[in-house]
Amino acid sequence: MQEKQTQGTKLEETISTKHLFEKCESIQLADFEFVGYELLDKDYCNSALNNCGGFDETFLPDELNKFGLISEYEKAYDVRKRLLENNPEEHHADCNVIAVWRHKTIGRAK
Repeated sequence: MQEKQTQGTKLEETISTKHLFEKCESIQLADFEFVGYELLDKDYCNSALNNCGGFDETFLPDELNKFGLISEYEKAYDVRKRLLENNPEEHHADCNVIAVWRHKTIGRAK
């Protein structure tokens, strides 16, 4: 964990540019809930799951959870592997697996 000051409050953030080597579904972060795994292209700019027009030979939209993410670690790495195998020339198919949490109250409608 890296700590930094933001607008007078302490913000803990997980920063990683390496591949995940453990399941994150059971990692508990105070005031956050795990929502799934994102596949971002190698530049960390575009979601291969939601912003690339679809890779139907590798996964279908109904395989994503309600957040548009992949819920399971094994499935995320399987999709990542097959994306590159099925689309070796596609820049956005070379992906990083990113675990995503969201805050339980901030930004929620009351």
